[in-house]
Amino acid sequence: MIETAGLVATQKAITDEDGVFLGIDKNTEIRDKGWKRVWLAPFFDIIGQLSKSQLKVLKYIIYITGERNNLAKCTAESLAICCKVSIYTAKDTLSILTKNDFLRKADSKKYMINPLIIFYGKDNMNLCCQYFALDSKYELKKYKNKEWQKFWLINFFEKIEDVSGKSMQVVYCLLSNMYIGNNIVKLTQRQIVQKTGLSIQLVNQTLKKLKAQDLICYKSDEAGIRFNPECVSGVPLEKRISICKEYQEFAGCS
Repeated sequence: MIETAGLVATQKAITDEDGVFLGIDKNTEIRDKGWKRVWLAPFFDIIGQLSKSQLKVLKYIIYITGERNNLAKCTAESLAICCKVSIYTAKDTLSILTKNDFLRKADSKKYMINPLIIFYGKDNMNLCCQYFALDSKYELKKYKNKEWQKFWLINFFEKIEDVSGKSMQVVYCLLSNMYIGNNIVKLTQRQIVQKTGLSIQLVNQTLKKLKAQDLICYKSDEAGIRFNPECVSGVPLEKRISICKEYQEFAGCS
């Protein structure tokens, strides 16, 4: 069985030397694996509060989190060592995540990610019962809009390494206005400014960073921004493969 970026192939998958999905034999049986459903509003509310070094810690926590139980075995000390950040950064990150009810402590060495924000698989109801049975003085904020999207989170965090703080509002704006059928956002920079309240300079700088990191692609002479389907996708696997090809072709000539 061959694992690719978000795919599992029972026969033959075509990848580059880094394991990034390039194509697949049309007769091969394939299925999704490793994608997480993310509730955009609370997720971006939280990551918008994190610095770049703190985002690195969160990325590592998600990386080591169990696919079926939402549990991450870690401490502030282990996170500081593995992420090469100060112990204060690690502690501050855990503090922000717990205060926002993204994490709850399961025991002295384990944290559980809130399955109302990120979850995987069919056992989410059981995970919710386990999560809310854990003692916590914090409660999840109430969000009106339930905007769920599927993320390959490790890929996503690699693409936002140069983005943090208010710039996250641009990413959220794009995702919440993305058409899931083709990963295209029909917004101009001026419209993004109106929706986020950010300056045109910050919006422009953020879009350039996201394009350089290959999270999005766009052409200056064409309306519409495309999200990399290897990071975000809300369509069935077969459709996502065709969107991947379209994105690669579009990005190659943009």
